[in-house]
Amino acid sequence: MTWRRLHLFMVCTLGLSSLVVLYLGRKPLCIDSRVVERIDRVSPQGVESAWRCSLNRDTGFSPFLSRHLTLWEPRIKEVEENLGRLRGFQKPLRIVILSERPWAYHLSEGLLFIGERMLASRGHLERAFVKAWLRENDKDLPAPDLIEESQADLLQKIVSNSLALEDGGRGLRMRFKARWPQVMKDAEAYCASPWKASEHYEPCEKNPAALGDLAWRLSLRPLVSAALISAWKEQSLADRLRMLSALPQWLGSVSGAEISRSEGTVGPSASSRAVRDVIRLVSRRSLLVGGERTVSFAGSFSGHLRDAGFREEQPELNLDVLVVSEDGIKNPRSLVKNLSLLAGGEKNLRIAVKDPENLWVLPNQRRLPWRELEGLKAERIAVLRCGNLDFDFDWVLSFEGLAQRLFVVDACGSGNPPDLNPWVKNGAEAFAAANKGVHFIQFHLPSLALRGKELKGRSAVLPVIERHDVNDPVLRTLGWQDLRRSEESDAWHPRAFVDAIEWFRVN
Repeated sequence: MTWRRLHLFMVCTLGLSSLVVLYLGRKPLCIDSRVVERIDRVSPQGVESAWRCSLNRDTGFSPFLSRHLTLWEPRIKEVEENLGRLRGFQKPLRIVILSERPWAYHLSEGLLFIGERMLASRGHLERAFVKAWLRENDKDLPAPDLIEESQADLLQKIVSNSLALEDGGRGLRMRFKARWPQVMKDAEAYCASPWKASEHYEPCEKNPAALGDLAWRLSLRPLVSAALISAWKEQSLADRLRMLSALPQWLGSVSGAEISRSEGTVGPSASSRAVRDVIRLVSRRSLLVGGERTVSFAGSFSGHLRDAGFREEQPELNLDVLVVSEDGIKNPRSLVKNLSLLAGGEKNLRIAVKDPENLWVLPNQRRLPWRELEGLKAERIAVLRCGNLDFDFDWVLSFEGLAQRLFVVDACGSGNPPDLNPWVKNGAEAFAAANKGVHFIQFHLPSLALRGKELKGRSAVLPVIERHDVNDPVLRTLGWQDLRRSEESDAWHPRAFVDAIEWFRVN
């Protein structure tokens, strides 16, 4: 009996000794990284930590970190090693995981705050290393802004061979099909896109409107990033290697903050200016660093933006047709939907619809807050007025420089909203034939501008043309000789030396 007790005691002692040896000799919970100094997870239960393995710091056991470190290490090592080949990181990075803020994401100097769902979403952890490296090599860069986001997209594509950032909340992946101006989004639509900046997931969940005009600029990210990546792919392997070797010098040659002029501007004008900022930055850096190969890259980048519809020399939003409702559109969905079919048709017309507060750029049926006509240009503008055509020549001439033709319609006089599709496709005579009883006047603005001085301050337009008197002093100024009525369309077409008024139907 005594022997059995002694044997049991020896076995227990040996077992305990083994556990002590294993505990003392165990590898502490750590992250195998050259850049990450420490990872903390903050939860209501406290703080769980893991240090860089080379620091050999002992920590308490963390079930969460123990499960996830083996998943994070390969992702971290790949991106930090590839970036390190370009230039090593200057400062260590500490990662703080926030269990109660799932969509948090904030990168400051040497410190990343990230929510657990952001951490689990593909690509966002790697992006923090890309942005940290960029900020070390491109000082004073506004962040997050279009310049930083598009540069980070290109660099992440290079070092990870992928740019498949995931919106973990919606299960969406990024797509590269974007055209100007349809790519523009307001804050609400920007927040619904997987192209929103990692830093904006949490603000988008709480209050998208708080992003304001920043959403306008960042909504252009798929347009700019796709052009940068396409330009990169077109370079030869030898040129890519040379450009990569000069990348830190290229980034440091001209500050992004020095170039960026879009900060403080609002709405769509901020969007087009932000794209031009990126073009200027890429061009200036390419002239200073890298020689012919980077100049070729800059030219290719601008070319891809042109292919996507953006014209640097035309900062306005250029359209084929702009429909303006002065009194607000009573049924915007119907009008927008009908015209969207034309915008997406064979002619690929650039069409937009505007009321006093908003703009719809078709064929996307997305509403953008846009109050002013400033920044808009179109070949033809249709103005929908309700109940009257009471305006003077000064009002008509205010559209000079915005359009070639101005089509003014009494949109309420006939009781039914007019069908604008015939006008968009075939002009004023076709509109008149399809919309019997609707009053309208179409002006050719460059011709009217030839008599602008003579018409300035003159009488209202409607009483002059209602009389059909070609001897009226105003109509003589326009060179009217006679009037011709189209039986098919029930509309009038003046024969004149100056084709300022092309078609009309009034009382």
